[in-house]
Amino acid sequence: MRYLAKRHKTTYKNELKATIASISKQVSRNTAKRNEAIYRGLQVMGSGGSNVPIRQARKAKAAGDIFVSTSGFNSSGTNFGHTGVYRTTKSIVHAPGAGKVAVQQSIDEVSVGVGTEYMKVTKLKAKTRKAVAKYAYRTYLGQGYNYMFFANKLHDGMKVTVSFGGVVDLAVTLNPADRVNCSELVWASYKKKAKVDLDGYPKNEKGDAAAFPWDIAASDRTKTYAVQL
Repeated sequence: MRYLAKRHKTTYKNELKATIASISKQVSRNTAKRNEAIYRGLQVMGSGGSNVPIRQARKAKAAGDIFVSTSGFNSSGTNFGHTGVYRTTKSIVHAPGAGKVAVQQSIDEVSVGVGTEYMKVTKLKAKTRKAVAKYAYRTYLGQGYNYMFFANKLHDGMKVTVSFGGVVDLAVTLNPADRVNCSELVWASYKKKAKVDLDGYPKNEKGDAAAFPWDIAASDRTKTYAVQL
């Protein structure tokens, strides 16, 4: 919080309040969009059940395409969903979750939930989207998981000292270059290689320090072409 307060030129107390409020609002907004996608998938199947059936990821139309899954990382009772980028039409680069490293897997190795959306990034040439997928593979493969999900867009490697009861002081590097989470991998790959910001969270609201999976689905630069049934 002190780190964010310094960046935003405010006080620790004000930053703490603002961050908690923005995370709550972000989670609520993402959960609503995820539930809407699940409902749409179940309705097409002719089912109104509350459970989310699990499927294997489907084939993409082209390299650089993205999926946003209704099934993903769970924390404090909230399912944040999951996302990844297609290296080829049948292989995906993604950060699977806590305790795991970023990998490339074939589509039959990746599980997603009903309602998962498959999309392309618009206004880019196919070769650019392919270059983004290649960048994601070369940059993030093998990296550990980044638990700083609420600030995964801030990647300047700033070091801070964390004190535990005034007894132990630890130097901590925030968002180190060798850590990544799923939405960060997709967002950063397109941001750095194609200069496209896929964070669909409203720009006039606080919470711009993070990109969640369903923020990517909400971006005006992503277009859904298939929904998992």
